[in-house]
Amino acid sequence: MASLIRYEVNISAGSAAGSPQRVEILDGRTECVLSNLRRGTRYTFMVRARMAEPSFDGFWSAWSEPASLLTASELDPLILTLSLILVLILLLLVVLAVLSHRRALKQKIWPGIPSPESEFKGLFTTHKGNFQAPYWKSSPKPGHVPDWESNG
Repeated sequence: MASLIRYEVNISAGSAAGSPQRVEILDGRTECVLSNLRRGTRYTFMVRARMAEPSFDGFWSAWSEPASLLTASELDPLILTLSLILVLILLLLVVLAVLSHRRALKQKIWPGIPSPESEFKGLFTTHKGNFQAPYWKSSPKPGHVPDWESNG
């Protein structure tokens, strides 16, 4: 007998201006899937029925009592809480990774400046970093001009 009944659903949004939307349910079906509903909106539904058999050629019944449904708001508290926990876990993992590799990161961000001491042996110990004095001589005499400076 249920397959012989056709249903019509009247859907209206609480704050929407204009006429309500009507959806006719296929013969034999007792359910309706609605899409594109706005979040945080109260919808009101009413249903009516009639016989689907052409030989009955019946009239639509009166509309049912209205039933209301409020769709979920924009931010579901469960999803918001889970997202916050996930972000905190990822932040903790990043901090742990940085702390465990801080020496390598410090070397990459602030590389050490190489010392020329290995190339110029004795320059810093004997001549105390004086680049004017030739480092191959132990100590120049006061007033002595090296040969390479007087030929210029």
